Amino acid sequence: MGHKLVCFGCRKSYSIKHGETCPNCGGKFVLLDQKFKPPKKNDDKQWEIVHYLVEHGFRFQHSESDDEKYVPYPKTLKEAEVFIAKHSALQ
Repeated sequence: MGHKLVCFGCRKSYSIKHGETCPNCGGKFVLLDQKFKPPKKNDDKQWEIVHYLVEHGFRFQHSESDDEKYVPYPKTLKEAEVFIAKHSALQ
C-alpha cells in the first residue's frame, strides 16, 4: 500500500518518498493514505478542513461504520466537527 506525503505549508502532495521535509518549502510532511486527493492549492476552505481532520488524527484512510459501507469525508468545517465526534472511535 502506498501513501502520500502532504505539505500544508505549500499545499503540495507527493506520491513517492521525498524524505521528511518538503523539497519546495522545507516544511515537514504529513503521511496520508494513498487515496487522499488534495484540494486545489488555492482552495483555502478545503485545505483548512483537511488540516483540521489531520490534527484530530484522521489520515484519509477508508473508515467503515455499522450503518454505512464507506464514510464520506466532510465538505465544511462544521461537518468536520460532527464527523470527528461521530467517527473518532473508528480510527
